[in-house]
Amino acid sequence: MIIRLRLLTLMLLAIGCSADALADGGTTDIEALYADANSYFLAEEYPDALELYVRCLDMAEKAHDYTKICACLGNLGLIFGNINDYERSIHYTRRAFDVGRRHHDLELQRKSAEILVELYCLMGQTDSARYYNKVQKNIPTQGYHEGNYLSLYNDGLLAKADGRYTLAIYYFNRTLDYARSHGLPRKYELQQLMEVGSTMVLAGQPDEALVQFDTSEQIARELASDNMLLEVYEEKVKLFQMLGDTAAQARYQHLRLMLADSITDRNRLNAARNQLFLYESQQTDEHISMLNHRIGVQTVAIVVILMLLGLLTFSGVFVLLKNHKLREAQRLLIAKNDELQQQADKSMALREQLLEATDGRPDCRYDAGLSPHQVNVMVKRINTVFDDMETISNPDFNLTMLVSMVESNSTYVSWVINEAYGKSFKTLLNEHRIKEACRRLSDEKNFGRMTIQAICESVGYSSASNFIKAFKTIVGMTPSVYQRLQRQQHSVD
Repeated sequence: MIIRLRLLTLMLLAIGCSADALADGGTTDIEALYADANSYFLAEEYPDALELYVRCLDMAEKAHDYTKICACLGNLGLIFGNINDYERSIHYTRRAFDVGRRHHDLELQRKSAEILVELYCLMGQTDSARYYNKVQKNIPTQGYHEGNYLSLYNDGLLAKADGRYTLAIYYFNRTLDYARSHGLPRKYELQQLMEVGSTMVLAGQPDEALVQFDTSEQIARELASDNMLLEVYEEKVKLFQMLGDTAAQARYQHLRLMLADSITDRNRLNAARNQLFLYESQQTDEHISMLNHRIGVQTVAIVVILMLLGLLTFSGVFVLLKNHKLREAQRLLIAKNDELQQQADKSMALREQLLEATDGRPDCRYDAGLSPHQVNVMVKRINTVFDDMETISNPDFNLTMLVSMVESNSTYVSWVINEAYGKSFKTLLNEHRIKEACRRLSDEKNFGRMTIQAICESVGYSSASNFIKAFKTIVGMTPSVYQRLQRQQHSVD
């Protein structure tokens, strides 16, 4: 399931915000940068859009431009939703919602809530989805056809998430009729056909689902939407696997991989993500600096009080020691995050060196017998697999499965991993899983109720001892110590 068909929702808000900004005297530089970002966004060129939105967000923060901040946050959320990074999509969309609530912007709250309903349904968090569905229904739409469409659509999504498939199909068909009767763009019709088909698969109606997917494929071709055609291929691969039609499954799997290779530039997307990471790291550093300044001011105040009163000596010493420990915990975590980032940069450099080593020499061969083009294709496919946490979090995921997914053999795949990443398959898998485990251990809001054992299993480890061993090797401490230090730092924040 992909939310790329909801691009119009927050884009309409973003365009409205830019007009308000001009009325309030927004800077020409921000407007020009934001307009370029919107152009890339609407063209679904997400690496370029992501890079420009980050720069625009930085400028808007410094200029205290509320309208551009909320627009950039909303569109960052949509970009991550379109590349199936739903957790980060929720993060930025909720930030947009919170900004709208602080500024009493009902339009921003409603449109952000509409997106959050779908995202939380995709994540299986139906309680949160119902909360935001109630929020968006309580805000008047004033004749907003897309809003009425999404209200019906969200009812279907909630029914589908609850396993009430007959009711979900009913809502999706009502939404489809609404889109047609109100002359909404055909992409809305295509969205509902895909929803009806995927729900029929869950309801055990594969033959009826195939009819919906065939119609969807035809419309996607008419709209010349490679992204939606890719989604159709993904659904058909799963459907033919259920039907046991291995020939059709293999054909659509091949079409899916070919289309994904042609429209997805993982290297540029990862570069844009790194830029966002650097921006957020800078924001974090500034926040830590502010906290340290506050700690310094508090320390001086405590010293003055001690000198004047003399009775608060013990309390002052206790506060100072606590602040010192928290600063040490912060420095430890920051140093470890820097080390992990350096490892990621080193791995990326190795891959670039491997691909550039034979630049301009297409006829040469590596020792393993692979051409530069073959290595390039294989590296991209391996990156695609390892970027999919759902796949690599499968406890049964192994080298054999990876070989099958990239359509090669174990000798070539092992050689490419060793040369491109400078490590073995097992080490590479552990690093990706542990990196995700660190993120979940740090995210108390969304994963605070999960035990360490549950997080261990959620990232693909069936053995707690293997998880702890891998975690200590990569992070340098046990999961429980890492979680405790993170919570201490958040308590200061």
